[in-house]
Amino acid sequence: MKKKEIIYITPKISPYPNTNSFQKAKFLATNYCTHLIMKYKYPETEWMLPYFKSVNIWEDSQKNLPFILWAFIKGLELAKNSFPNVVYSNWYFASIVTGYLMKRFLGCKWILDLWDNPIKHWDFFKEEKLWSIASLKDLIISIISYSFLRLMIHKADYVITIFPQVVKDSFNISDSKIYAHVNGVDLEYIRNFSYVQKKSKKNSFQDFLLFYVGPMRPLHLRYFPQIINELSQHKGKIRVMLVGPIGNSKCKKWIDKNIPKKQGSVSVQITDSLPNTEVIYWMAQADVCLCPYIDKGDNVYGYPIKIFEYMALGKPAVAFELPNLKKIFIQYQNGILVPQGNVKAYVSEIERLLAHDAERDFIGKNAKITAQKYDWNNILSDLKLFLDKIL
Repeated sequence: MKKKEIIYITPKISPYPNTNSFQKAKFLATNYCTHLIMKYKYPETEWMLPYFKSVNIWEDSQKNLPFILWAFIKGLELAKNSFPNVVYSNWYFASIVTGYLMKRFLGCKWILDLWDNPIKHWDFFKEEKLWSIASLKDLIISIISYSFLRLMIHKADYVITIFPQVVKDSFNISDSKIYAHVNGVDLEYIRNFSYVQKKSKKNSFQDFLLFYVGPMRPLHLRYFPQIINELSQHKGKIRVMLVGPIGNSKCKKWIDKNIPKKQGSVSVQITDSLPNTEVIYWMAQADVCLCPYIDKGDNVYGYPIKIFEYMALGKPAVAFELPNLKKIFIQYQNGILVPQGNVKAYVSEIERLLAHDAERDFIGKNAKITAQKYDWNNILSDLKLFLDKIL
């Protein structure tokens, strides 16, 4: 059977293998005759480009037109020459608008993939109040994206999302138009790091590594000052490693002011964004992984990708309760959940894991088994069945 032709519009393809952006691009390139329309490319994902039927990149052109208009014209050319009648766009503003225009003026079937929340910057702005030119710019773009999405989303034939409840509640989209799935993990990629797995200790409360990766903003790091303070009251050496993009200079000032580099027997290493291979390398050496996510913004309905990475590496994770984590974790079997904001209980669970090798190993092994269910191959196989049915 001839593969269906699809136009895929995205500003970029993430270089991080476990992200929706990376996995969806690879999926569309290898399963369909996909014409890629993209704003700019990363060197790490150039290997993927030959798998697309055609590649059109705005940064390689003369850039004399805004990306949205340029992408629409490219879509017109493709529709005229190759007759693809399906356009697949994602949550980025330019992708949403271009997808809508191709639906409206070319009659294409429009599939909209909302793997992120266009209004998420509002949560940062509202909760943190760390106002800066960069944060204001993000907020303005977010509000514009959200406004256009509200106007256009009803024209989409189908919406693919990891936030089905948000899509239904915020945009009043019917269940019949929604395909929901969870985030996942590339198990084949993760297996490359099995050689750095850390050996278990012999019940010694010293030189342990606690690992967190995620946004380095006050909204996400809110409880770390208290967590570090509680851990500092115990004997033995503990190293806490925090890795992720630091939002802006005001976020950095907040971190410098509120998170000590050393407190008692606890040392804290704060690292800005690292290449994904380095992040997974350090994650693989951790004794316990930390997920003190608060119930705000995307966390409420989303599936943090890092949870699946922790589990795939066989790491016991301690997290605050969130609706979707309750669907993944079986308490004390493959992870540990603590009531939101209860820092004393959170630290108590960390201490107990550090003091008991057998329990760390037990939870880690079960987590690794659970992660198989969330392999991107399984998630995307189900998505292919859905797309083949509707295309």
